[in-house]
Amino acid sequence: MLATLAFSCVGSAFALDDKPPPLPDNKPPEKVLPKSELPVVGADLFDGFEGPDTSIWAFDSADDEAIGQYVEDGATQGKRALKVTLRGKGKKGKIHLRRDLELDLSQASALLLDVTSPAPKLQIALALRSEPGGIFQESSPITLKEGLNRDVRFPLDSATWKNEKSKWQYDGLPVNLKSVARLMLLIFTADEKEGSFVLDNLRIEGETIGRPGSAAKVYREWRPEFDVAPVLPPTASLYEGVQIPLLFHASYKDIFDRTDIACGMSVTTPSGKALDVRGFFAGALSRRESAKLAAGRAPVPPWGPFKEETADPKSKTPPDEKTIIPVWMLRFTPQEIGRYTATFYVRNSSGEIRSVEQSMIVAPEAVTQPGRKGGNVRVSLRDPKQLELSDNAPFYIFGQNVCWTQDWAPYLDKIKAYGGNTCRIWLCPWGLNLELKSDAGSYDLEEARRLDALIEKAEATGVRIIFCFTFHGMTKDFWGDSAYNLANGGPCARPQDFFADRAAKNQFKRLLAYASARWGASPAILSWELINEINIAAYDSEEDVVNWSREMSSYLAAVDTHHHLITNSVNWAGFRPDLWQDSHIDFVSIHSYGPDVASVVYKSFAPFSVIKKPVLLSEFGGGWRATDDLPDKDGARLRAGLWLTACSGSCGTALPWWWDTYIETRHLYPVFTAASHFLVGEDRRERYGEWVQKAFPDGLAVTGVMDAQGARLLVHRPDWTKSPDSRGEAPLTAAALPLELTGVVDGDYHVEFWDTVDGAKFSEADVAAKDGKLTIQLPAHKSEFAVKLNRKEWLRPGIK
Repeated sequence: MLATLAFSCVGSAFALDDKPPPLPDNKPPEKVLPKSELPVVGADLFDGFEGPDTSIWAFDSADDEAIGQYVEDGATQGKRALKVTLRGKGKKGKIHLRRDLELDLSQASALLLDVTSPAPKLQIALALRSEPGGIFQESSPITLKEGLNRDVRFPLDSATWKNEKSKWQYDGLPVNLKSVARLMLLIFTADEKEGSFVLDNLRIEGETIGRPGSAAKVYREWRPEFDVAPVLPPTASLYEGVQIPLLFHASYKDIFDRTDIACGMSVTTPSGKALDVRGFFAGALSRRESAKLAAGRAPVPPWGPFKEETADPKSKTPPDEKTIIPVWMLRFTPQEIGRYTATFYVRNSSGEIRSVEQSMIVAPEAVTQPGRKGGNVRVSLRDPKQLELSDNAPFYIFGQNVCWTQDWAPYLDKIKAYGGNTCRIWLCPWGLNLELKSDAGSYDLEEARRLDALIEKAEATGVRIIFCFTFHGMTKDFWGDSAYNLANGGPCARPQDFFADRAAKNQFKRLLAYASARWGASPAILSWELINEINIAAYDSEEDVVNWSREMSSYLAAVDTHHHLITNSVNWAGFRPDLWQDSHIDFVSIHSYGPDVASVVYKSFAPFSVIKKPVLLSEFGGGWRATDDLPDKDGARLRAGLWLTACSGSCGTALPWWWDTYIETRHLYPVFTAASHFLVGEDRRERYGEWVQKAFPDGLAVTGVMDAQGARLLVHRPDWTKSPDSRGEAPLTAAALPLELTGVVDGDYHVEFWDTVDGAKFSEADVAAKDGKLTIQLPAHKSEFAVKLNRKEWLRPGIK
């Protein structure tokens, strides 16, 4: 039926100058037409843009927003038209208007629209979302002249559309037109930053069109040949990234299948290690675009799924722009000093080609990018419960989750500004949607380029990335969006099969291999995370989950030449302790939420007190819902989570969730800054292995960790996070309180007291331990505070 439409909040609603539509119980009944009565003969009016009472349009917030108004000036049909006014130059250069509906366009030949453009050479395209499967498809853009453009025509019966079936090239027909669930108008604004578009008179042109056919891929057997000989740079420095294009022609059927087409570099390191550094498919260029890379070589014959189009004598497109050149890239970061030797190779079912052996001399570290400096993050060689960099410098995780956004750059800048070094991200349908939903085992290269930009930003800021490949919801509420779903062309009839089906496992391994080849060379990858909250995914048995994790971690450890850390995450610390006994799982990643932050932290870490691996609270918040933190107006729970974990045996502070509704909205970044001051210069390796706590009768608590020569303690009131409004004006401590520590080495100590609100040291003193006991006076203070206690001369075990 023709549904009544309004501006939906899936995107941002228009700022309308009309009064809102009446409430449903006051609204006159609509005339509901059955689908068969939809007029599609001739060019009949579909939407006259007369106002929100007749159709509901929205700006999709994934793209640039504008101001929407229904106006009389510029209308070409009826009384009003839709005016779309630019709000300056947008980041995307694209305004995305959407209308959700139920529509059968299977007998239509085109949609027509009148468009008034504020400038010449701007463009507009039509996009559709069709069911089943939520298939997105987009017409090739139409260039507008300045002023009124009547009868802008979007054909439905010509091969000028892109979708997954057409490999996102504008050479396919739209599919599933019988069930269109969303109609979208995409306005490309180029460099324009002011002016208005006027849209009116959206019509449907009716002609019977044939069903779209399937285009066969060009394929022929072709033994690999280098189009340009790859060259290893003669010199590099330790932890400096090397990127080398691989241009060759060879036959293959599946561009992302490492067993069908493989390319890379066989490396021998200065210490004698043999490495297989794989290349990855980076995209396709025209011959002209790749002229510099191809060094003027003559056009090569057709190969793989690409084809060299026959030049049309009447075409204005030069032949060089029609020759498609697939480009692979190879990325490598040396992690030893000395002489490397390497040969490049390409192999397929027809054979293999290898380059001559080349060498590269790697000098001591000279990199300046903070995210590369020091090399990879690894488990400390001195302390299995802490982390360090390849150059032996300590690394203590401090940062937050920003698992999805349209632009990570502002977040990474803010994390860097408050002294952070970590950001956790997800691959997910509404964030980085790398896996193509309807092309199992293939990847969206535009999304891959977004990840390239994110990793580059991470290197520039020093904010390292915990890279999570998928999340539990892809086997539950978002199964319809999964590339593993049989309905989308994947291998699994049920979501539970994701963990047990052999084809599904192989498909996930392809993802691991592609990601490790494309981004694994960057030390800015702190760790890989196989799946978010594996324990609440859909599965038939816990054994399936544990076996899947072991198989995937083993495979990833094998294909990741650069050997980054690997983890999983769970939201219940008691789930399958054997999950963490896997030798390829490098650290424990726990998620926990709740207003009693002290209890959350203790229950998260307590089950792992004896495990010889780092433990991280990689998600925490005041509750599972964004609204749970509404009572926490000044970040009391965030503050408690950071300081409690800073005074724990964890390998880092807790990584908070709700980055947008809580941290960003309430501008809580100063809470991080305060905690960062306490962490400056800290080296937790071989220190603070004993969890301690003391509760006072009035609700005051001291919680932290200590060893025989020092302590990190937090003096706090747990009730202040359970109910932040309960704090009132009363100070934390009205008078000094004695605190006795036992089991310490005799000698002189220095104690410091740090305010958790401003992150400043407000008092310090020298104290002495005798007979294994040490007493400090906790000062009277308004807000919660932390205690640093260090023996002035730290005693290491040794022999004299």
